[in-house]
Amino acid sequence: MAGPSASPPALRLAAVTFAYRHSPIFDRFHLTVSEGEMIGILGPNGTGKTTLLRLAAGSLRPGSGAVEVRGSDLATIGPRARARTIGVVPQENHLVHDFSVEEVVLMGRGPHLGLLGLEGPRDREIAHAVMTRTNVLDLAKRPFRTLSGGERQRVVVARALAQQPLILLLDEPTAFLDLRHQVAIYALLEKLNRESGLTVVVASHDVNLAARHCRRLILLHEGRIYADGPPAEVLRVETFRTVFGVDVEVRADPSTGVPHVVPVAAIGAIGPGT
Repeated sequence: MAGPSASPPALRLAAVTFAYRHSPIFDRFHLTVSEGEMIGILGPNGTGKTTLLRLAAGSLRPGSGAVEVRGSDLATIGPRARARTIGVVPQENHLVHDFSVEEVVLMGRGPHLGLLGLEGPRDREIAHAVMTRTNVLDLAKRPFRTLSGGERQRVVVARALAQQPLILLLDEPTAFLDLRHQVAIYALLEKLNRESGLTVVVASHDVNLAARHCRRLILLHEGRIYADGPPAEVLRVETFRTVFGVDVEVRADPSTGVPHVVPVAAIGAIGPGT
């Protein structure tokens, strides 16, 4: 008797090709993300990290190939159903109107509302729960525009969580944040992943934060995956020379054993007095 079939991956990009006008980004690109993974997407500027997330979210469509979510072609999933499955935290957030924090978070309930689009007690209960988890409940009545960068980012994460997604995609979630808020955002993502089984894919320039909190790292280079695996396998001296053009030292963090990268010098850098 045949055993039970394996469940489909949370996210799969199959032979995806994409270009901006005449500038190719991906050519037959493949990526599979299993349910419950927390993955860090790394790479230099212009290597396709944001484009990859937009393809995974459905805001960009591949020229060829397919993006699949839990076994279904993303192109066949309507916007409301897609928003109930995938939450997105973009790098920058611009709200035209002066909404309160609570109103911003309640926007995440949109995919679950009926024809009249009115929130009920259950929607407010969920919004308050995610505001508690992201430590912004005490800001509920504050105008969003008055918040600090770290507070805004936590509110935007809360809005995405209010969608009750199965997959959370984040583009540079700690950009523009101070060190304290950087650590807090990653700790929150790791907690959500560990306790709720939320699949998390985060694009980041901070290789050390990603290595500390993600069990799998994917390093992009020239439109393809250059390295894919645990931090210790991906963060290697020779890899940084090839992909980033920089000499580094890779040391094991004494408290966690996770590799920690220390830049030494840019390859070909102009020295003093030259």
